[in-house]
Amino acid sequence: MNKNLEQLGMEIDKASDQSDLETLSRCLARCAKTLKSGQKVDRPLIYYFQANTFSAIRQIKANDETYFWSWVQPELTREVLSLRQAIRDPHFHHLDKIRRCQILTNLGGVFNALGRPIKALEMRDSALRILPQFAMALGNRGIGLCNYSDALYDLGHQNIFLMQALGNLREALSPRSVWDGEYPSTVRENFQTRANEIKAFLDHNFDESHFEPYSWPIGTSKNEKKFRKWRLENRLFLNPLNDLDTWPIAAHDVFHLPDHSYGIDEKPRFVQFYDLLKQEYVAACLLLFEGSQGKHNHYADKEILVFEHGDGSIGGVRIEKQKVAFRSAYSILDKIAMFLNEYYDLGKDRKRLNFRTVWHEGRGKDINSRIPQNNWRLRSLYALSLDLFDSEFKETALPHAELLNDVRNAAEHRFLQVYEDGMVFQSDEITTRLAYTELYRLSLRMLKISRAALIYLSLAMYHQENVVSPVMRSGIDRQEIPKR
Repeated sequence: MNKNLEQLGMEIDKASDQSDLETLSRCLARCAKTLKSGQKVDRPLIYYFQANTFSAIRQIKANDETYFWSWVQPELTREVLSLRQAIRDPHFHHLDKIRRCQILTNLGGVFNALGRPIKALEMRDSALRILPQFAMALGNRGIGLCNYSDALYDLGHQNIFLMQALGNLREALSPRSVWDGEYPSTVRENFQTRANEIKAFLDHNFDESHFEPYSWPIGTSKNEKKFRKWRLENRLFLNPLNDLDTWPIAAHDVFHLPDHSYGIDEKPRFVQFYDLLKQEYVAACLLLFEGSQGKHNHYADKEILVFEHGDGSIGGVRIEKQKVAFRSAYSILDKIAMFLNEYYDLGKDRKRLNFRTVWHEGRGKDINSRIPQNNWRLRSLYALSLDLFDSEFKETALPHAELLNDVRNAAEHRFLQVYEDGMVFQSDEITTRLAYTELYRLSLRMLKISRAALIYLSLAMYHQENVVSPVMRSGIDRQEIPKR
């Protein structure tokens, strides 16, 4: 690290410790200037410093009760953007292992603050693949699993999550763990306290010897087993246990809506809505799986008259299945918006609903007053919606959002051409062109997003029905946001 960057990092740390907003604002300006004029190889580190600055500003502002409860926190969004830009930068892999783990662990912490435990877990697992004994990733993974467990309605799943959390906390505190710096003693003390609490609870509520995650059947036919194994490995089952591991016990779409109430004249419709969403999701998984298997044409491609265009594009049922999987996964989100509109009686125009804008009052940018902002599980859905692109909210869209939106529009309304690997992404007003591997990658990403949304929807409803009184839905349930 050059001396100027080292000085900038130290200045950010000092201003953070002193809650010096004026200096932090100057540091942000220096980060922006250095990103424009500095060496490209330094960009991931500058993005990391920028994220730390936004984090410090956010935590200072969070002392204000109104800011704390607000879903719209520009610093939080910019922190996510900065860390993601650091990871996406081609020079990220040139950083040393410790720094890469710091960036990934911090991003996990921000996702946890946003109420997105699935994405938080994914980031911490990415850090641990780089350095399996990285203490902060282990400890924060354990605490994150506790938070995830608290949101679940299944007691058996809760205990399994706590068992994993205890293991992570113990590893973080072991002599083998790797600490990336000097931390206050309170950090280790917090990890130890949480570990002690979990152990005391599990000793009275869970017999680990009866937990046999590999004893469950994964299917009967060869194709079914292959399909279920693919879903397990890609964390695609509607089962929170699949977020923990690829155990056969997780190869079942058991997640559903919790017990909930209806008005006197209201039909019990939400279970049916959720069933339809689950069936569409599983079908999309199957289509992507089938579309990614083998290189041979489908029998339906035989005897179809198509011309050789000489541009390297490829087609066939295999490609179309992946396109349909992508479109279905994306459309699930807009159907969740319809669900939310009905459940919370938001009064939005059903013909103009989409997942990106359902949260807002009228056509403005203020959160709808009928949405209970004290429901952190619901906030997770809102935070997830920021991963999508909308022309009216493009300033908060995350890095890949516009790409996903462009591919969806091409698949739905224009032309989407697929090419052998090596094709550089191109798009115009009529046609979007992308590589086969990119189509698969984007389709898989959309399935992961829609899976998370389906799980968060159920968790938000469970919180609404069981924590917040159905009558007094505006009651306060202040859950401290975990810090990094």
